[in-house]
Amino acid sequence: MTDTPSKGRFVAVVAALGSELRPLRVLPAVPEVRVFQSGPGTAASTAAAADAVATGALALVSWGVAGGLAATLPTGTVIVSARCQNAAGTAVAGDEHWALRVAALLGKTLAVETGPLLCVEHVLHSPAAKAATQKQTDALAVDMETFAIGAVAAAHDLPWIAVRVVADSAADTLPKGVESCVNAAGNTRVVGVLGLLLKPDQWSALARTARCFGRARCSLAASAALLVPTRFALPGAGSRTD
Repeated sequence: MTDTPSKGRFVAVVAALGSELRPLRVLPAVPEVRVFQSGPGTAASTAAAADAVATGALALVSWGVAGGLAATLPTGTVIVSARCQNAAGTAVAGDEHWALRVAALLGKTLAVETGPLLCVEHVLHSPAAKAATQKQTDALAVDMETFAIGAVAAAHDLPWIAVRVVADSAADTLPKGVESCVNAAGNTRVVGVLGLLLKPDQWSALARTARCFGRARCSLAASAALLVPTRFALPGAGSRTD
């Protein structure tokens, strides 16, 4: 998979973290699929999505992990969505038909759900915070980038979907300060990881989180292996779904 921003027509896969894109980058290169690492948050994902559009993207995919809100979704569940709202309640809609094609393809071998996502500005660390948020929305999960990616796609009249894997479920507690483990570019920040390791009261949550993210990465890798050869099942991108 390539990060090269040369001109061409392709499906752009945008993710905040390098670890989220690794399953795509290790696959053989497919010219019709390119990856863009944004770093976390609205501003960074907006910039990456705009860069993708400027270099020839014909569709955008918000890719990566998410925090579960629905109590029925275990870690590792793949959520395919074409609907997202932000914390202010503004919604953006993508290509539902494309989302259903992708969900059907992944659902042959993976646990898949379709439904809306919610974008937040801060990580939801506790089950209580997730439960309170879930009461205010019908979203299945939260992330920090999908709304911005969808908004850029909508502004350019391009289709978009999200493929997000539940990492921390609604019942899981994230370590306090887990955000410090990633830098603005979306790469691992060793100082942040060491800082958490020096806090014994966070060890239990840190170990659970590592296991959860490990399961999520397995689902991301399986999804990547199925979707990349089909050009993410997008008509007009040389897709093959047989």
